[in-house]
Amino acid sequence: MANKVFVRGFDFGTTQQGVKDHCESAGPIQDVEFFGKGSAVVTYETEQAAQVAVATLHETKLAGNVRYIEVKMDEGKKKKSGGGTSPSSKKRKGEALNKDKVFVRGFEFDTTEEDLEAHFGTVGQITKVQWVTKGSVIITYDSTEAADKAVASLDKSIIPGKDRYMDVKIDEQNPKGSNGSKGNDMAAMKAWFLKAMMGGGYPGGGKTKSKKASGPSGPDLPRERISIAPASGKVDCWNKKWGWIRPEEKPSHAKASNHSGKIYVHVNDLVGIDSLTRGSKVTFHIYADENGLGAEEVELEE
Repeated sequence: MANKVFVRGFDFGTTQQGVKDHCESAGPIQDVEFFGKGSAVVTYETEQAAQVAVATLHETKLAGNVRYIEVKMDEGKKKKSGGGTSPSSKKRKGEALNKDKVFVRGFEFDTTEEDLEAHFGTVGQITKVQWVTKGSVIITYDSTEAADKAVASLDKSIIPGKDRYMDVKIDEQNPKGSNGSKGNDMAAMKAWFLKAMMGGGYPGGGKTKSKKASGPSGPDLPRERISIAPASGKVDCWNKKWGWIRPEEKPSHAKASNHSGKIYVHVNDLVGIDSLTRGSKVTFHIYADENGLGAEEVELEE
């Protein structure tokens, strides 16, 4: 069920094709199955696409609709016919999933808490940053939705101005340990981290990503302009020196779906202004670099 999402709330009369057209922005779709007039289960080709759908399509509108939709992972039937809870839905003793927490590792040792908050705050409100080692932290969000979005959109991302890709996953450690002590919690986290480092990845995961050679990053990467006429869009978020723009029309480029369809913008590419605010309308030219699409010659729309 990991590649399925449950969608409900769209207007009655919406077609399966209408749901598919809206939801396939998150990734290739295998099937759309209706349940009633206003809900459906959408099956994606990959689990990652389903996670992106939850992170980016929740509380959006289908084309021509007036109602906002709810998008969540399809959990299937959770109860037996007798009304009891299935064994898979029960927590076993000593286990817990911190669904509002993500474990982040791989950033440079000189990365500050402010750098992390600026980068990871783009997907939701951060309530706590807990250091595990010089290159890893546990970030706590104010909701599980924000944590899911961090995993879906920020895994394998690079903090602007840095060079290394980061691994981001839901923190699966028990926050209180088997006897509820903080010491056991930290010991467990450090043991997990050491196992990941020595084993070549997360427990059960693949090999760690090879270290990226030092060189240009962020706004200094080699770029190629792909737009002929200026594009328009709204500022999705802004973090002191950089942010993201949501374009009005999806660019015709292979990397247009990177970063959930958003376009990177840096303060160095602003014209006549030194900052942006969320929701502002802007015009800009679009360029492509190795990380995706970016905006240059960015101006406030008159």
